[in-house]
Amino acid sequence: MAPAANVGDSFALFEPVHGAAFDIAGRGIANPSSFILSASMMLGWLARKRGGEDGERCAAAGRAVEGAVRGAAAPARAPPTWAGRWRRQSTEEVAARTANRKERAALGRGQPSRRPNRAP
Repeated sequence: MAPAANVGDSFALFEPVHGAAFDIAGRGIANPSSFILSASMMLGWLARKRGGEDGERCAAAGRAVEGAVRGAAAPARAPPTWAGRWRRQSTEEVAARTANRKERAALGRGQPSRRPNRAP
């Protein structure tokens, strides 16, 4: 997971270090975490640029997104005794798990959403 930012005085660009991974596009094997974490970094940058109430909302959203990615990744790193077996997750599964964790955090709930998970 390697998010990145190119930050100037007035503008910034946020992207994964590895780029868009066009060579594996459409195969469902790319890890979207660095892309999502780049968006979290962007929210942190916006928080600093905007300040005030808007900045606080941006900062809170960025922290929630980062927490969702880290939480979604945790089960994938679980030892085989916890997970039963090692299992690779598709791009869509990782994105859906992250979105669900972000939604739960935003709603202040400990239970997963009852809506079906959909990858962006």
